[in-house]
Amino acid sequence: EPDRLVAVWQSTPGYSRMEYSPGNYRDLKAMARSFEGMAAHTGSAGNLVGVGEPRRLSLASVTPDLMPLLRVRPLIGRTITPEDSGNPRVIVLSYGLWQSQFGGDPGVIGTGVRLDDSPVTVIGVMPPSFLFPFRDVQGWRPLVMPEQMFLNRADNYVEVVARLRPGVTVQSAH
Repeated sequence: EPDRLVAVWQSTPGYSRMEYSPGNYRDLKAMARSFEGMAAHTGSAGNLVGVGEPRRLSLASVTPDLMPLLRVRPLIGRTITPEDSGNPRVIVLSYGLWQSQFGGDPGVIGTGVRLDDSPVTVIGVMPPSFLFPFRDVQGWRPLVMPEQMFLNRADNYVEVVARLRPGVTVQSAH
């Protein structure tokens, strides 16, 4: 039901589509009644080293409810869970990266790699058709939001996606 998915933006004078601050996202998620689920994500990048030639990756940092919200399952392994929320040391690989850097080896699950000189563990691989939030994303990591990040309501960088509740239209959610 992709027609039930919506991007959620905030609007302020001068901006018709603006991302959320972590604090505003948390409040929106707690108060919104038009959605059966909501998740946040932001783009990032990282350097994969120690597996073939070093490689700059396009990454997405996501909340643990993103993959269930999109109703997408990993090809192998698992996706990011609430237990991973404060742990930037796990990664889910794109199918393309799994093929090009890891030779499509299903034994990659549980393997330690280095991303920006920090150890991370591969926990899953997504199917080839999964290209969210952008076509060239090569991995997904937990979106870590320490408590102090919720204080600055003007730090808008979190993009929000939601699934409309049955019977709720985009117009009524708006």
